[in-house]
Amino acid sequence: MSEEQAVTKDGTETYWLVKTSPLKNDKGEVIAAMEMSLDLTQMKSLEREARKSEEKYRIIFNTIPNPVFVLNAQNLKVLDCNESVAAVYGSPKRRFI
Repeated sequence: MSEEQAVTKDGTETYWLVKTSPLKNDKGEVIAAMEMSLDLTQMKSLEREARKSEEKYRIIFNTIPNPVFVLNAQNLKVLDCNESVAAVYGSPKRRFI
């Protein structure tokens, strides 16, 4: 099994999951091979867009001057916070998490 990448004639990148298996006769000799491919191009594109979006919001979260907390909805435990909490509350970020 392998993941393959190729470029089409029009320059578009494509991604494939490829699985190859031998076909054997009664003696156990390989007489042919069977290959199945799954097009992963759309999934890879969505993953790339998700990473870009995540990076954009991570930068916003970490650089805005106001403290921001991410809380667990059930128990209100602090899951994450930005570095601005130190300036506003006088304690390092690790104290809140």
